[in-house]
Amino acid sequence: MRTLSEIEPLIGNLLNMAAVRGDVSGDPTFIQLRRRSRVTALHPLFNSDLPCEAMMKHPSFERDL
Repeated sequence: MRTLSEIEPLIGNLLNMAAVRGDVSGDPTFIQLRRRSRVTALHPLFNSDLPCEAMMKHPSFERDL
């Protein structure tokens, strides 16, 4: 998804990769699992315009190297 006008003329596949966790607790049916996965996968897309540096300034988790 190319939301910036500066990158419109670029050729090629621009990927924004995100690690996503899946919740399979409770022995869900395939439909339930698909619904959970959809919500989990769409959440990062709604925040894709936020630069990684901005997110790392205010982490909501404990960082441990």
